[in-house]
Amino acid sequence: MSIIEGGIEKFDHQDFLLVSQVESPVAVLQVSGEKTLGNAHCHDFCELTAIINGSGTYCFHGQEYTLNPGDAFLVLPGMVHRYVAQRHLTVLNFIWYPEEFLIPLDRFEQIPGYQAFSRLEPNTRSILNFEQRLILSPEEISFVQFYYKRIRQELERHADGYQFSCCCIFAELMVELCRLYAAQGSVYESRNHLDNDLFRMEKVLRFLDKNYMNHIGRQDAAAVFGSSQATFTRRFSAIMQESFSDYLLDLRLRHAHSLLLTTDLPVTEIAFRCGFCDSNYFCYRFRKRFDCPPHRFRLRLNS
Repeated sequence: MSIIEGGIEKFDHQDFLLVSQVESPVAVLQVSGEKTLGNAHCHDFCELTAIINGSGTYCFHGQEYTLNPGDAFLVLPGMVHRYVAQRHLTVLNFIWYPEEFLIPLDRFEQIPGYQAFSRLEPNTRSILNFEQRLILSPEEISFVQFYYKRIRQELERHADGYQFSCCCIFAELMVELCRLYAAQGSVYESRNHLDNDLFRMEKVLRFLDKNYMNHIGRQDAAAVFGSSQATFTRRFSAIMQESFSDYLLDLRLRHAHSLLLTTDLPVTEIAFRCGFCDSNYFCYRFRKRFDCPPHRFRLRLNS
């Protein structure tokens, strides 16, 4: 643990290992009572939090929110948070390093609810006043506890393959939580709830993931979102914290980066497969994004 600006505590990989007690991409921790209270802190790993018992106040970006049993949400790397005013609070934490996770996380992106739960809600928490957190029923809380115990047992047994087993168990939990979150979004949509923008935006992201290689633009995405181009542009910038054109460009460049790593396709072919009509423009953008032109990037890989 280190102290960063403003007295904020930052937990790093060493702290992660202290929690898991073993080398694992996934770990679990149950915190209750006075142990839930502490200084404002952040960490360089991801954290899934589920409130099991009691109540408390969650402080995030200078705002305070009341927590109750069943509240579940993600804390992303670098997010400063803390708990205060707890009353018999019990919290289950699932923590993991995305870079070390043994199952490719991009496999989750087409699961309804995944991007809304894992990306959009955390990034809009302050804007939407934390109203879009996942709320679990008592039966669903027991379900989360079941997965917690399974991972805890794997970590304690430390048997061959336990790291992969922990990742599989956690992946199964995440799929189920995303399904629950998507179902929660359907309820909002049926009520014409104003805050269903997250779920409408998730549809846009999934549309872009499937069609980034085609000639698509803001008009197509606005149609998926179900609004005018002007409204969509404003909502996209507010939710994603970047412009639509910047997001689509970065998405295409990330796929191009992956193809350069995993295939022997010519650079021109990669450019076209990733939605670039001009290979020269692709090379310019790739160099600007990765500080290296695609041809030289590939030469470095083979050297």
